[in-house]
Amino acid sequence: MSTPPPSEGLSLAAIAPIVETRILVDTVEISTLGESVLDPDTGDHPGPDQILCTGAAVFAP
Repeated sequence: MSTPPPSEGLSLAAIAPIVETRILVDTVEISTLGESVLDPDTGDHPGPDQILCTGAAVFAP
């Protein structure tokens, strides 16, 4: 089976909606921790997280 050359077949613009709706079905959020201060009573991290990136992704087992 051969792969068609780039001049044939679908363009990336035509494939993008298929990939976004059928393959990239998970949403990922990448963040960093806020100020590194622990609440001495609960041990929780009260600082707000800084969101670096949010977007579509896929997780494969």
